[in-house]
Amino acid sequence: MTRGPAVPSVPVRPPSSRVPGDIACALIASLWVFAFAPRAEVWAVAPGVVGMLAILERARTTRRAVLYVLLFGTIAIGFGYRWLADTVRVFGELDLRVGGAAGLVSWLVLVAYGVWSTVHIVLFAVLYRRTLHDDRRPHPLATAALFVACEVLPVRFLAWQAGYGAVESAPLRQVAEWGGVPLVSFALLCFAVPLHEGLRWVIARDDGPRPRAGASLLTVAVGLLLYGVGWWRLGVVADEDRHAPASVRVGLVQAHVGSTAKRAAERGDRGAEGRAAYERGTRAAAAAGAELIVWPETALVEGARLWDARAHRLLPKATIDGHLARLGYGFLAEVGADRTLLLGGYADEVRDGATVRFNVAMLREPGGASWGIYRKVKLMPFGERIPGQDAIESLRGLLPQAVPMSAGERDQPPLRWRARDLDVCAFVCYESIVPGLVASLAGERRPDLLVNLTNDSWYGDTWEPHQHLAFARLRAVEHRTPMLRATNTGISALVDATGEVTDRLGWGREGVVIGDVPLVSRPRTLYAATASMQPWVWWAAAVLLLALRRRRA
Repeated sequence: MTRGPAVPSVPVRPPSSRVPGDIACALIASLWVFAFAPRAEVWAVAPGVVGMLAILERARTTRRAVLYVLLFGTIAIGFGYRWLADTVRVFGELDLRVGGAAGLVSWLVLVAYGVWSTVHIVLFAVLYRRTLHDDRRPHPLATAALFVACEVLPVRFLAWQAGYGAVESAPLRQVAEWGGVPLVSFALLCFAVPLHEGLRWVIARDDGPRPRAGASLLTVAVGLLLYGVGWWRLGVVADEDRHAPASVRVGLVQAHVGSTAKRAAERGDRGAEGRAAYERGTRAAAAAGAELIVWPETALVEGARLWDARAHRLLPKATIDGHLARLGYGFLAEVGADRTLLLGGYADEVRDGATVRFNVAMLREPGGASWGIYRKVKLMPFGERIPGQDAIESLRGLLPQAVPMSAGERDQPPLRWRARDLDVCAFVCYESIVPGLVASLAGERRPDLLVNLTNDSWYGDTWEPHQHLAFARLRAVEHRTPMLRATNTGISALVDATGEVTDRLGWGREGVVIGDVPLVSRPRTLYAATASMQPWVWWAAAVLLLALRRRRA
């Protein structure tokens, strides 16, 4: 006879007597927020998972479980991303648009974001409750796989996954080479879910079926195996970098030109201050021997003209050089006479008689002999595009930019650095938190360098610059490729192929990061080859493990 799903049996007690315990479990789960603090605390994943599973099992109904997830999940996520409210207010110029309601509107946006960011946990709560029976508990491996499957659904922005909490655990983050951040999440959960099983038995022996001791030990063994393999790969990759046959000296320019100054320069005011800062940094990097000098996102705000869209080719070298000189960047021809420049900025093109603007990374070969252009694919919601603007033309007027922004094609190849015969995979701003996009941009072969151009100046000295760097570091491991990260106001960093930050310049400082980046020929990683299949793999694993459990029950 087939037994239908049911919640675990619990001692009969008044609903009011359960509330304090429910709230305590929810507060314990909220400690998960410290896994994405400025320094990610991997330990915080354990109470987060234990508290979450406890509240899902204690709740008398699935509706109550979902309500707890929504309430405490929104509070925790809102706390972790509280910088979003001020950013929305400044970036969207709400004080000018809605006056005294600007503060309220910005906080409502934060609340809406917090609610939406719990969608994966809500889905997990509903499905996990379906696995609970009076006589048998779900296998911890199945629970871990189900949670990861819910995490990888592409429905969230700034989608912090459990695996990002292990960014400071060098052995654990190495498994991203095979399965990306989802596999790192799974490895962490292989320790946290069995911990919940053990604590549940110790604290509430008579509350439902006994924990699955053998299954828990097996799950921990899987976690230890992944940790051990990661520890081994960490040593191998680090040794390869130490004995690299070649290297390239790079310089990252952090001019400390903030959002207010950048927007003023975009509108034709105070642009000289920013250009002077970038000239100082560029000359300093050149004096330090940098072969490749990198500017951050939108450093060149005036709108460069490089591409003839009608003829599908670059404009003549003399035309480009003259145009940049008139904009105030004549020093680039001098400094870039014998070195390569990778510049973040706006590029304007005339298409169908209208000027369109792209957020681009521009690779200038020595002497300006050639240029490579990457056009940003994922535009920032409400900053570079308004959701629904293609259907409702009037929405475009809500954007702060004077020139409409356009998105580039997803199938753009890596930039080719001909002077060094290297492939450079560039991505801009929050594209660094979309692993599938970066894998697509990397193409069919492993790139030699990853470059993330970012403008985090909108967020101030908050958790965001640290969170963004933590996200980006895993891209280096996923592709076993060193990453250069240039930002306007910090944190600029050099990240090696193990995901370790080898040098950085903190928030709010002007300066240059100089470093010798090892060049090692490696095969394309398993993750890079299978990135588009990852959601399907995890859902298949979760369904298979749950099906096996039902068959054995």
